Amino acid sequence: MLASAAIITISACSGSTSSAEPSAPSGASSAPAGASAATGSEAVCADVAAVQSSVTALRDLDLKAVGTNGLTEAVTAVETALTGLSSSAGATATAEREALKTSLELLKAADAGLTSDASVQEKATELTTAIAGVETAVQGVQTALPGCGG
Repeated sequence: MLASAAIITISACSGSTSSAEPSAPSGASSAPAGASAATGSEAVCADVAAVQSSVTALRDLDLKAVGTNGLTEAVTAVETALTGLSSSAGATATAEREALKTSLELLKAADAGLTSDASVQEKATELTTAIAGVETAVQGVQTALPGCGG
C-alpha cells in the first residue's frame, strides 16, 4: 500500500518543548553553552526541514529515469540529513528517529539488491513501498517535534 503523496510543510519554528541540549547541531554556531533553548530548537527545526526535503526529493524520484545511481544518491542524502538531525536533537524524538532509521535501512536493503537500472524498473513497486515507509517515519518524527511543523 502506498502512502499518500501529501507534502508535509515545515512551518517556522515555534518554541520547542524539548529541553535536551543539542550535542553538535549541524551548522553549529559559536553560541555559548548557556545560550537560549531557542538556538537549539532552531537547529533541530532546520535539520527536520532538511530531512523532510531529502525525503520529498526521494519520494519524487522517477525511479526508471534515475536508475540505481540516482536512487543511491537520494538515499544517501536522507541518511546525511538524518545524521544532522540526530546530532542536533539529542535525546528528543529518539524512538521516532530510530523508526526512520529502520525504514531507511529497509530501503537501503532493497537498493542494495539492485543489479542494474533494469532491476529498478522490475522492483519499482517494492521500492515505492519502501520509500512510502520512509515518508511515514518522517511524519512520525515531525509529530514528535511539534515546534518544527509537526
